Amino acid sequence: MSKITPRTLQGFDDRHGDEMVIRNYVKDVWEKIFQKFGYSAIETPSLEYCEILTGKYGEEEKLIYHFKDHGDRQVALRYDQTVPLARYVTQHRNLIAFPFKRYEISRVWRADAARKGRRREFYQCDIDIVGTESTMADAEILQVLYEGFKILGLPEHKILLNHRKLISGFVQSLKIPENKEIEVYRAIDKFDKVGILGVEKELKDRGVPQSAIPKIIEFISASEKNNKEMIDELEKLVKGNELGEKGIRELREILEICEFAEIPKETIIISPRLVRGLDYYTDAVFEVVLEGWPGSFAGGGRYAGLCSRFSNENINATGVAVGFEPLCMLIAERKMGPENISPADVFIVLFSNEMKKDVLDLAQKLRKAGLRVQIAYEASKLGKQFQYADKLKIPKVIIMGPDEKKEGICVVKDMGSGEQKEVALGEIVKLFALYR
Repeated sequence: MSKITPRTLQGFDDRHGDEMVIRNYVKDVWEKIFQKFGYSAIETPSLEYCEILTGKYGEEEKLIYHFKDHGDRQVALRYDQTVPLARYVTQHRNLIAFPFKRYEISRVWRADAARKGRRREFYQCDIDIVGTESTMADAEILQVLYEGFKILGLPEHKILLNHRKLISGFVQSLKIPENKEIEVYRAIDKFDKVGILGVEKELKDRGVPQSAIPKIIEFISASEKNNKEMIDELEKLVKGNELGEKGIRELREILEICEFAEIPKETIIISPRLVRGLDYYTDAVFEVVLEGWPGSFAGGGRYAGLCSRFSNENINATGVAVGFEPLCMLIAERKMGPENISPADVFIVLFSNEMKKDVLDLAQKLRKAGLRVQIAYEASKLGKQFQYADKLKIPKVIIMGPDEKKEGICVVKDMGSGEQKEVALGEIVKLFALYR
């Protein structure tokens, strides 16, 4: 009988070793920050009814994995965690206290072209504040982002900020047909990939009136200024348009709150060409970028009508998805993250089968003291046991044979320097507590 070739689907990856240490570290950092700001964890199903997920992703909808299940139902794997959140909030409305602050760190799936940094199965790391229109909530999301990237050792990050009402007001002032507004947003959203000339071509191809195109290009090409000057300039472009003026007011409020929250002024940048490609953002939009690195490391915004697909109640929300995968790649490439990436603090050699109980007793004492301990299961050659510990990058090895036991000592070997020293068995727990 022929053997099956072990393999994975393209864009679906096994994770192990140092990579998992970094992933767990990044997840732990964000989870602690979310909890620090009072967010509660939820889980939503990987598989949803197809109709739940469709209708809100615009051009990206073609990337949803969907199929008929064994019950002949049209189902789909979640594309992100925001639309499932809207379903969750509507379905459990009577159990939720508003404002509802939730986080979720889970897998999502997209039928995208697989390449480095873009996989078909990956983790998203989301927070949302549901049930408030206050700009304090938008500003808090930015504060969470700032603290998270700072703790990860990325203080040079920039948070790009814009407002869809500002852009809508500007587009309305150009007398662009209502059915073409979304085409303007989609064209602008391609700026990073195609540049100014590419956006101009996109606008033409999407049927945007020729008379409006030069003004749109001028709007998104605004020269770099400080935020105050930028907002003043944008305010002139939407003067007299109620929608655009509201966007300007809310941007000012968010910046003022962020300054009060001690986010450095240079961290947040008003960016007129930031529109976020998804169709459900209605107010503030934001994105995190790092100079010298392509793409964004987080993105989100406010969505006023997302839950209205599931009920007549129009529930406001604001939130962000942190780019978990690119962050893990960046931290690995920069050799950042935890210094000790071993799965254990110490490895205890099994000198002989007669020493099994002694090894287990010592391991138990060290574990009770909070240490991560691995033990040898077989009394193989010492060299082989040392090789095992070295391969796992375990920093310390304890050797205890019958002679050491008789003398009430053990030998501790530092795997980095090769140095060995004798330690009294009664002092071993105290010694290793210092290494923690």
